[in-house]
Amino acid sequence: MKSFLSALILTTAFMASPLAQAQSSLDTVIKLTPGQWENSQQTLLAGQEFPLFDNGSGQCLTDADSQLTAGEYLDKLKTGLGSDVTCDFSNMRGSGADISIDMTCSSPSGPSIAMSATFTHSPEQVDVLATGTIDMGLTLPVEIRATTKRVGPCVVAEPISDETP
Repeated sequence: MKSFLSALILTTAFMASPLAQAQSSLDTVIKLTPGQWENSQQTLLAGQEFPLFDNGSGQCLTDADSQLTAGEYLDKLKTGLGSDVTCDFSNMRGSGADISIDMTCSSPSGPSIAMSATFTHSPEQVDVLATGTIDMGLTLPVEIRATTKRVGPCVVAEPISDETP
């Protein structure tokens, strides 16, 4: 369950900006600022904090990935959740820098989740508030607050050499 929720939250938060800008067409090209993006999140299950994942060192958004269409980002979101996860997205509505979307996701090997999410975005930061329920045999209220923001250029690891000078 933890990996299913982690993937859902992380990819939803990171893909929020492209979804937010696709108010009228999935063919809209989304221009994001390439660079290093870091994620943070807080999840409450039945009012209690439930840490889902280590946010790690973030993600590098390349020049190529900064020019995808909203439909391509949505496909990435679905792929990031895994092949056994089925998600439906509906009721996308937006106004200015805010967008709302309803989503339901389920997996034969995991819980099902139904949420309404609101994304507030700028070219360098996305804030997400998602509320709904998760059914794990017992239905619980869930609230997710997540932020994804650009923190600078991509971090490139230095190659390690076996040669001694």
